[in-house]
Amino acid sequence: MKALAVYDTVARKGGFRAAASELGIDHLTVARQVRLLESELGVRLVALHSQKLKITAQGEALLREARPAIETL
Repeated sequence: MKALAVYDTVARKGGFRAAASELGIDHLTVARQVRLLESELGVRLVALHSQKLKITAQGEALLREARPAIETL
């Protein structure tokens, strides 16, 4: 569940560094949590386009389904 909350922060903030700043952790830890979640789910959640982080369609679908649960944490 921690990785999912980290991913939600990445999506809201638009990047690993901004999410790390909000969460008070290192950006590499944030990236590791997102990669772990991607591995567990077997889908890509984020992609880089022109050096900008983009949420994939699968990532958007996950957020739509999971955000209510994340917000209750």
